[in-house]
Amino acid sequence: MGVSSLITKRFSIIDEESTSYEYFVGISRIEIHSEMVLEDFFRYITNLNARDLVMAQFINEKYILNQEHVFNACYFVQKTFKNKTNISNNPYIELFLYLAGNRQIKVGIDAFGITKELAEKGKLTFCLLSEENNIPERFEETLTELNATEIDFNINQLSLDKFHRIKSLFGITDLQMKSTLTSCGMESNKGKLTDFDIKHLFISLNDLICEKMALLSLENK
Repeated sequence: MGVSSLITKRFSIIDEESTSYEYFVGISRIEIHSEMVLEDFFRYITNLNARDLVMAQFINEKYILNQEHVFNACYFVQKTFKNKTNISNNPYIELFLYLAGNRQIKVGIDAFGITKELAEKGKLTFCLLSEENNIPERFEETLTELNATEIDFNINQLSLDKFHRIKSLFGITDLQMKSTLTSCGMESNKGKLTDFDIKHLFISLNDLICEKMALLSLENK
């Protein structure tokens, strides 16, 4: 199979009753070699999510900032369901809402849901969340069931085009960016955001997106 593109991370959360839980997240990019239409993906996700302790979703990566963007969204999805403050009854829809930092389902699906065109191309970002330490095994099962292979995954790629596209989706202003950069110790006398190091731009944008997720999680309390 070559070098695996699967990125995994273990998390722990404490619910409102001070009970500690662990969960595991995996993200990768796969190419599906069987012909599938959009309805096939929905059917597969529905069946996969019916299995115990697993949440899975295909994601349109156009507005994914980096792996932390996905990990942070998964954290809030898990936390809201544990605390019964979830917006949607479906965890895979909830993931879209937190990826978008927006409680409007249409906004989340339009930005992060897969389209007919993406389904036909068969190259998709895939996310698994489980309360058992079984992500690699479940991921291998998915590859087999979908007749798929892992492909190059540039989720952490840095580019100004990507930065501006995602910044625009979230409605984040230059002033917000500069304030966050300043609070991180970056120079604040720059005339343009592009004068800052691109790594710092992505770190600050990630912080602001996570802030939107955190605010969204508080709305249902």
